[in-house]
Amino acid sequence: AFVLRKFAGSSSHFIQAADAREAAELFSSADAEFVQQAKDLVPVDSNWSFDEDRHLLRLQLEARYRGARDLEEEKADVAAMKQRTSNIVNKMHHQIDVLQARLQQNRAGNPLLLSASYRVPRTPVQIIGRYQEGHANVDFSLAPDRDPTNAQGGMVQGLGPLNLGGGMSVSL
Repeated sequence: AFVLRKFAGSSSHFIQAADAREAAELFSSADAEFVQQAKDLVPVDSNWSFDEDRHLLRLQLEARYRGARDLEEEKADVAAMKQRTSNIVNKMHHQIDVLQARLQQNRAGNPLLLSASYRVPRTPVQIIGRYQEGHANVDFSLAPDRDPTNAQGGMVQGLGPLNLGGGMSVSL
């Protein structure tokens, strides 16, 4: 067990083997060294066998080699994925730059203006949003009822006994 621990604990050079053939050569070399050191530990008139420990050593070394090889393959896959992701992001940045240049060219004669409004049903509350050249505005206001039978001379239908009007603007 002592010899097995010694070999299994110092197997980093097996893990770094370049290919399966090199790893097999290192495994054979380790096996020969293990057998030599194990023979020295067996008493002269003993029927003790180290074959099971020898087999366990081989299994441990092979498992470590496969695990390290799989880890290296996974690292290579992650690096390739990072490179592909970086290429995609760079391509998207380039496309955004092209679109911004086109937008700047179009702004000179025809500025971009987006606008939307919403009137809350059965209330005098109206919300208007605008976006123009990097600035956004949101307006909240009380608007007159669109139905002329409910509106008194274009005024907002009263909230309670009073007719109120007002507005608020938020710029972002």
